[in-house]
Amino acid sequence: MRPITPAAATATVLLALVLASCSDDAPTEPMPEETAEQGQVDASAPSEEAGPTVLDLAETHTWDDGLSVSLGDFERFNEDDLGYSGGLDWVKFTVRFENGSDAPVEIDRIERSCNVGGVEGDYEAFDAFAHEWPAMIQPGATGIWEPACEMPVDENELQFSLGLFGPDDVDPSHEVVYFSGTVE
Repeated sequence: MRPITPAAATATVLLALVLASCSDDAPTEPMPEETAEQGQVDASAPSEEAGPTVLDLAETHTWDDGLSVSLGDFERFNEDDLGYSGGLDWVKFTVRFENGSDAPVEIDRIERSCNVGGVEGDYEAFDAFAHEWPAMIQPGATGIWEPACEMPVDENELQFSLGLFGPDDVDPSHEVVYFSGTVE
């Protein structure tokens, strides 16, 4: 018997690899295309659905139609200090809508929530502030809304969410956005 040479051993291994790659056990589904330069999956390949939009209290969100929303002017107060009885602590703030589109935006309804310290609480129940959101925001115009959330003095974490509905909308015409952060 003759000894196996290194060249014969290499040829045998290569032949086994070629035959294995041609077997019926090989994957039949196409792999996403990769860019030769970056080695990353092609952006046109289907991707997972994005999660909810969560922003810091100081950030601005702009929807696809050019309408943007931001929060600001946070002010804590106790209703007794304003001459109202009840002794509840609140935070009021300004919600500013900027219409950066060429068409008016009509707001028929806003679904909103206040979550303070991990507990969903009362919102917009303090009658001394403007509770009506703008019903129509013209192109290039600003709309202001001033809600209030009940917020005990020992709590600092606020999450405020809002989703906008146009007339006859079953689902929000502007998806829900969550603002979250610390209120001093």
